[in-house]
Amino acid sequence: MNAKRFLFLWLILAPVAVAQVYKITDLGTLGGNYSEALSINAFGHVAGDSCLDLACTEVHPFIWTHATGIQDLGTLPNGGTYAVAAGLNFWDQVVGSSAFTQSFMGNTHAFLWTKTGGMQDLGTLGCPDITGANGINLFGQVVGTSTVEPCVGGGQYRAFLWTQADGMRDLGTLPGGTFSLGNAINALGQVVGYSDCLSCSGYHAFLWDTAGMQDLGMLRGGSFSAATDLNDFGFVVGDADSAQSRGQVYAFLWTQNDGMRDLGTLPGGRWSSAAAVNEFGQVVGASDSATSVSHGFKRHRNGRATSNASHAFIWGADVGMLDLNELIIPAQSGWLLIDAHAINLSGQIVGIGTINGQTHAFLLTPEGHRHN
Repeated sequence: MNAKRFLFLWLILAPVAVAQVYKITDLGTLGGNYSEALSINAFGHVAGDSCLDLACTEVHPFIWTHATGIQDLGTLPNGGTYAVAAGLNFWDQVVGSSAFTQSFMGNTHAFLWTKTGGMQDLGTLGCPDITGANGINLFGQVVGTSTVEPCVGGGQYRAFLWTQADGMRDLGTLPGGTFSLGNAINALGQVVGYSDCLSCSGYHAFLWDTAGMQDLGMLRGGSFSAATDLNDFGFVVGDADSAQSRGQVYAFLWTQNDGMRDLGTLPGGRWSSAAAVNEFGQVVGASDSATSVSHGFKRHRNGRATSNASHAFIWGADVGMLDLNELIIPAQSGWLLIDAHAINLSGQIVGIGTINGQTHAFLLTPEGHRHN
């Protein structure tokens, strides 16, 4: 589907400037007390990962649909006890990372799972250790991160683009850089992530296409930025610091015309982290708030920040940043939504939250609008 068709859809389906409310669905687990939803496609099918036992000694990726419920996707053949899903496309193709020789020791390979072929090892860029797939588009192009020579000591990280025809391609770095990580790919084959560079004081978000890797810069006065997702219009989201952040991170939205925009935090919050953006420019992620029991966070390899005390948010140009916990119906659901990881064209949102003392994957489905 090209950008013009998406623009037409936006014109006829664009959400009104009032707060949406949502019905929540618990996606369950694969047997343990933990699950996390990380991607959702246009049909409302969801990919994520879950513990298989209460001690969480095994973690497997899953795909969930309304018709089948939660389905265990296993691990790579002869693999270990650890695998996670990161991306899902229109055709229910799932990508992620799986241990490949032993119980999880830090060594993973990127995988592609299909209904007919099961789990396929996508290989590496040359070193035998950590490789992971983070996103897949409509055409089965996969983006992720692998390691390159010299392999001793773990090698250097590189963003990759994989296709069935050409295998895995190293996307390089920003000028003078030594590493890059690839996080997402859109239908046009554009890739986002982050890289260091010769002139960088930290690392910078990038947008890669066939013309090469573009530095997306930083928020004013900042030292680093990392892109986590993009839509088919080339809108990019991620995290960055700024002169005002005081060591914290803020979610950003970048466009070719306007550059990088700080999306702020939930009321009373000190940091925020953007995970995904849909074709309407709606952004989801996590932020702490005035009611958070802790204002600390930890950073992850994909550039995101998370916390067990955060609240899942949705941001729109018309409504700003809203706490998804305040938009669930019925209001007294028992859920605390910690992080929102993905949003589709219909406005369905998936992520992770707590319910009855357990941490579960959730699906939010729009059910109308809030009337004050």
